[in-house]
Amino acid sequence: LKLTFDSRHNAMDSVPKILRSGVIPLAVEYVDRDVIEASAEYLGMKWPATKGSAYLLIMVTGASDDASIFKHHIQVFPAT
Repeated sequence: LKLTFDSRHNAMDSVPKILRSGVIPLAVEYVDRDVIEASAEYLGMKWPATKGSAYLLIMVTGASDDASIFKHHIQVFPAT
């Protein structure tokens, strides 16, 4: 799951909120737009997101409960 934010501060501020909601992700990774675009270019790929300058990449188990909770978070932390 990719959550998009307009700043790294907004991305970091959302992590405790996500964890307090009961979601226990396998991984949460912060990635800056410049870093991910440079990585994509190196690999001969293009980063598909056009909005935001900061991203949280979140891995969950795929359990239906986790998916439902993340649908809520997409509404709580909309892409900017």
